[in-house]
Amino acid sequence: MKKINLSKLFATASLSLIAASPILAQSNLGASCGCPAVASRPTVLMSSLSGYTAISGTQGGELIAGASLTCQNTYILDAKIYIPSGQTLTIAPGTVIKGRDNSAQGPTYATALVIEKGGKIIAPGTQSCPIVFTAEGDALDGSYLIKNSGKWGGVVLLGKATNNLKLSNNGPFVAGLGNGKLCVADGLGVIEGFATSNSQDQFGVNTTAGGVFDDNDNSGIMKYVSIRHGGAILSVGSEINGLTLGSVGRGTTLDHIEIVSCGDDNIELFGGTVNLKYCTTLFGNDDMFDYDLGWSGKAQFLFGMKAPWSSSNASASAGTITVSGGAVTAIAVGAGGSGYTTAPTVFISGGAGSGATATATINGSGTVTAITITSGGSGYTSNSGVGVTFIGNNGISPDSDSGFECDADDNTSNNLPKSHPIIYNATIMGNGKSVGSSDNKGLAAINMKEASEGEIYNSVFANFKNGLNLQTTYNSTTRPVGDTWQNWSTVSGTVSATVGNSTQSVKIKCNTFVGVTNPFAKDASTLNGTTSTANTAADLTQFNTTDNNIAVASIPGFSYAFTMSSPMTSNVVTEKNDVVPTPALSVTGCPTAPVDGFYETANYRGAFSSTSNWLSDWTYSQVMGATSGVAACPTDLNYDGVTDVNDFLIFGPAFGTSCN
Repeated sequence: MKKINLSKLFATASLSLIAASPILAQSNLGASCGCPAVASRPTVLMSSLSGYTAISGTQGGELIAGASLTCQNTYILDAKIYIPSGQTLTIAPGTVIKGRDNSAQGPTYATALVIEKGGKIIAPGTQSCPIVFTAEGDALDGSYLIKNSGKWGGVVLLGKATNNLKLSNNGPFVAGLGNGKLCVADGLGVIEGFATSNSQDQFGVNTTAGGVFDDNDNSGIMKYVSIRHGGAILSVGSEINGLTLGSVGRGTTLDHIEIVSCGDDNIELFGGTVNLKYCTTLFGNDDMFDYDLGWSGKAQFLFGMKAPWSSSNASASAGTITVSGGAVTAIAVGAGGSGYTTAPTVFISGGAGSGATATATINGSGTVTAITITSGGSGYTSNSGVGVTFIGNNGISPDSDSGFECDADDNTSNNLPKSHPIIYNATIMGNGKSVGSSDNKGLAAINMKEASEGEIYNSVFANFKNGLNLQTTYNSTTRPVGDTWQNWSTVSGTVSATVGNSTQSVKIKCNTFVGVTNPFAKDASTLNGTTSTANTAADLTQFNTTDNNIAVASIPGFSYAFTMSSPMTSNVVTEKNDVVPTPALSVTGCPTAPVDGFYETANYRGAFSSTSNWLSDWTYSQVMGATSGVAACPTDLNYDGVTDVNDFLIFGPAFGTSCN
């Protein structure tokens, strides 16, 4: 039998008692800091705030004098809201900001909060009064399904810290093209998915024009902030992330950040030096943590948990588009997709004309069966360039591929500096997915490619098809051979596809891989995560012995099992996971985190010690009752910030009940 401490036992009992209570859905969010009930707060449109000034081409505008948000209101992100250089957005603890779903107007209308270069966000939530960004349809009463993703954009922070963008390799950026070329000038890029060249959407600095990176750049503070149900399409074929960080500097504080049910990557970093601490990602569609373009920050205490489904529904697609008399007259169904609970929005773009609109019809199986033209538009000379996008949640969206996706840049430029973060104490749980879907590739706990670098120590990865996956061949004329495997391998000699370079700029040490089919793999960045290069004896000796990584079927006190009774219709959890190994996993002979003012001493593997769990009542895993042993204050059973008679009334009837 697993032994647990008193606080963990007490919390488990309380969670089982009040799992159905709206308290756990945070309808009383902010009560302990004087905030009214969420349902009673009046709504305020962000575009109605003083100083809002529209920006052409962005489907949004700037708050030119900044703004202060309080928990007395619920704020609606009804457009892209920008905080310009020199201004600050201040958000009080307990505040709720809801993103509007503008998908019917087209991808570029997706709502988002963007902190521009030189702007700041001051969002100091607390454990008992977190700040929540969520979808407008979320009543925060527990009824909004976790399968709902991509309902609005997300939160974007832009800064002036180092990235490795070069115009010759990574540009020129063309608004709306979505080809991965983000660069508008050396050192200056546009965040992925944005379809304008406006300065408000740019990160980094123009080094060609004499700009100098500021690695200590400060974009503000975000603490105890939960970002839910974002990840909408911003331009055709390109989604935004839950939290996007573009060249954000280490002067920025990101501490206790949560991303829930995001339609794309949960947290993605495009260059920069910002540090992450106590971050959790739940039920995202793409990677849990994705870094690129030379990110060189630090991270400690990261938790990731996949959705409980591993199969995917398919998106619909259009077939032949017919144009006659300058108008679109018909669109055939190419593929009907599956799993649509409501008919998707049909968005028609491109071509010589404009104004064409259409609607979709679905059958009882959730498949698109017909597309009806509601307006043919005008000016269409042919169907050349006309594209049709289906926007909407097709049931449960294709879920993520990797825990960490580690890239140098998307255009294999071999630019410096390479991405090189240093990460300690992560716990990342997959869902055993073995068949890829959409553009997701790798199916790895750690998918390192594009000659990226980085260090990951003292962590736990569970229930993935692949553990550590390293690429061996870099597809670039500037570096015809050599990739992350060469950066990792201690085999000496001239760099080649079979000999490492001995730099050890990739270090993956003292990690435990639980229930992982292939703990070590090479060249498995394929749709189905199938490896194409055999491991050598030297590979396995380095991975298992020299680097002290451990691959096991299970560990005491730890469970990655997680099930829901019917995720298409409810959020009811039928089997919780347990993220706290008992006893703690040994780090004897392992690297220890530097004593530098950022890292904390943690004499165990994983994000959690054997006696504590920092997820507490501010995270959605606790709201759902998804994780065993979560309690901020074990005596505060109704989570109102105080221990009083109301807590006793909850505990009294359960005295003596089993917590196993």
